[in-house]
Amino acid sequence: LLRFLYAGDDVLGILAPHIAMYLVDASSFYGLTNSRLRHFCELCVKDSFNETHVLQLFEASSRLDVEGTQAVRAMALDFIISNFHTVCKQPALEQLDKGLLVEIMR
Repeated sequence: LLRFLYAGDDVLGILAPHIAMYLVDASSFYGLTNSRLRHFCELCVKDSFNETHVLQLFEASSRLDVEGTQAVRAMALDFIISNFHTVCKQPALEQLDKGLLVEIMR
């Protein structure tokens, strides 16, 4: 976050997806006037989606009650629905909360 704030350089190359998910709402929290940081974070998380980890990201973004994580949650849900034929074979699906399973099935 500090590197982005002071240098403004492209953080996509160094930003880890699990950290990016928590920084999605940092631009609003810190009162940044543009949404570049949010965009970079959302892009980083979206690019990290795969059939194995998308369920974990969907669950984590559902647990966090932060405005910015709603975009991550929506992107994860879209990925799950688009790739359901492979995501449904993941063991993590059996461990999801019932409410999240219902949301996926809608």
